[in-house]
Amino acid sequence: MTKNKSEFQTKVYSFFENRYIGKILKLESASLNRHYIKFKPFDSVWFQQFSDSIDVDSVDFENNTISGFISNSSKLIE
Repeated sequence: MTKNKSEFQTKVYSFFENRYIGKILKLESASLNRHYIKFKPFDSVWFQQFSDSIDVDSVDFENNTISGFISNSSKLIE
């Protein structure tokens, strides 16, 4: 199994880093058109602005993590 990031994954990592949104703990392909993402947000305010771009699956308040799915065509990384 290769550890190389796809172009989409690279864009998502860059988006999160450049905007200081949070630390991505896991980002992997879930299907042909979406990825599973798990991250630890640095600030909750950003989520109100981008919540329509991530289909949240779960929120772990104890570990302060959010996991869900992001579409490969998401406007989040355009």
